[in-house]
Amino acid sequence: MFDVGFSELVLIGIVAMLVFGPERLPGVARQVGSWIGATKRFVNSVRADIEHELGSEELKRMLNEQQSEISKLKGMISDTHAQVNAELQEAERSIKSVGHGSATNAGQTSSRHQDTTARETHETAHPEGTKLEHGAKRFRGS
Repeated sequence: MFDVGFSELVLIGIVAMLVFGPERLPGVARQVGSWIGATKRFVNSVRADIEHELGSEELKRMLNEQQSEISKLKGMISDTHAQVNAELQEAERSIKSVGHGSATNAGQTSSRHQDTTARETHETAHPEGTKLEHGAKRFRGS
């Protein structure tokens, strides 16, 4: 701030002693010291406030950047969610269409299986009757 050397301080001290006198000089020196201390505290406080405000601006800027990144990520997530849902619906339609064809085939297979099972059950329950039936069919020529 000011470039004050030892010789300037001695000169200021001599002038202050001549102006205030030896009795009032210690009180004036204390008063000047307290003013200098108050001025230094004020300057440091202002400096800290300015640094705090600059830091706050930096934090606000960083917060805004992070919020924009979060918005981008939310958009990406919703796009991905929509794609997954579309693919899931397409897969469900494919499964249903394949299941419809299989159900028809399964119904035909099931009826054939039931006929075969009924014949086997009848033959097991009446083994002699089936032999006669087969013999009758052969006799009739069928």
